[in-house]
Amino acid sequence: MRFHTARIPLWLLLGALTLAPALVRGQRPAARPRSEFISYDTREGAETGQPARSAYYIPLSGLTAEGNDYSATFEVPFAWLNRDVFLHCEGSRKAFAVLVNGRPAGTGEDSRTPSEFLISDRLAEGTNTVTLRLLPPGPGARLEGGLPDDARTPFAGSYIYSQPKLRIDDFVISAAPDSTRDHGVLEIELVLSNSYNSAEKITAGFDIYDPAGKLKDYNIKDMTVAGNSTDTMRFRSLVYGAIPNLWSASSPRLYRVMLFIRQGGRVVEYVPVQVGFGTTEYADGRILRNGAPIEPVTARFNAPDDPAAALARLRELKKSGVNLLCVDYPQPEWFYTLCDRTGLYVIDRANISIAPAENGSRRSMPANDPAWLDRCLQRTEAMFRRSRNHVCIVGWSLGSPQSGNGYNMYKSYQLLRGLEPSRPVLFPGAGGEWNNDVTLPPARQ
Repeated sequence: MRFHTARIPLWLLLGALTLAPALVRGQRPAARPRSEFISYDTREGAETGQPARSAYYIPLSGLTAEGNDYSATFEVPFAWLNRDVFLHCEGSRKAFAVLVNGRPAGTGEDSRTPSEFLISDRLAEGTNTVTLRLLPPGPGARLEGGLPDDARTPFAGSYIYSQPKLRIDDFVISAAPDSTRDHGVLEIELVLSNSYNSAEKITAGFDIYDPAGKLKDYNIKDMTVAGNSTDTMRFRSLVYGAIPNLWSASSPRLYRVMLFIRQGGRVVEYVPVQVGFGTTEYADGRILRNGAPIEPVTARFNAPDDPAAALARLRELKKSGVNLLCVDYPQPEWFYTLCDRTGLYVIDRANISIAPAENGSRRSMPANDPAWLDRCLQRTEAMFRRSRNHVCIVGWSLGSPQSGNGYNMYKSYQLLRGLEPSRPVLFPGAGGEWNNDVTLPPARQ
């Protein structure tokens, strides 16, 4: 049996998903998980793909550590006060609380999947302070008891960025052959957000360039979005000549897509995306890329702090014959981009790594206790939504093998199957049960 890409928008399917309770009374949970991207104010900056080229990006490097608090000061220009400002946190290694100018701004308990917090209402023009406070182990810590040691600096890779109040909130991109397999079809679901109280007209568009830098298509549309809400704009484009440029590990050809928002006659936001044309499916227990089975040579890999060091290691692995990487938990965004460009397949894993119960009882494991269902679904959703647009990802993993199987893993499997039937779900901990689509050969360490 062969499965094909789902067309059901994720934000519609998961709208009723219950958020886990905030860890600290009075604090807000993280914002809804979405694709990770940076908003640029100029096309030139966006084309570099380097966040430092955006006027609306502030890295939280050099955090000052004092006990369990990691703090930084940053300057907020006057122009930012009429924009949506987000704090992006990752690599906490523990549950944490966010304080902005001493005021609670949110909490997170997933230590390895990035979390974002809308902090606009906590900011003032000029100097501001953000504190990321590690909390004592809470309920979520049990879902991470089997994680390997993380040598990265706590909160490494965290940053602050802003977007216009009429902005791109999220996107889903599909780039597949057409029915004749002569050309490519680019489909974009662009989630647009309006943070004003009144309904506003939003003009949005895209253009796409082939691997040689030739413009293949562009389009612009208008939409009125109700106040304090989001709506979805859809594009469909026939891209001629895409079939010779299909993406695979042996031929990682990427197209450049630029998403943008226009307001008052000028473009106020650019979001660059790289896409690879082709299909990822599974059949008869094997992963297929562009209709051909992948012959997996796997390695276990978790990215270090330094992208340059990671790239050097990825190139070494590929030269040695490795073509598929298995990670132990969600990785930094730049890791998936490197794999897109280098030509390495990835099995992305939700941040669920439960230490085995001492008495070995399946009944006592969070994987089988419905009281843990929301937390397991949250982590699975966050993994999926954040990295689903990366062509390198050819499968999803529910968690580490030792986590055990049960009700919550069944539901997590069904969640992913309903959202995207094309890419397989892998769970070595299934123990021969039905919630595992593909079994891989042992990974190199």
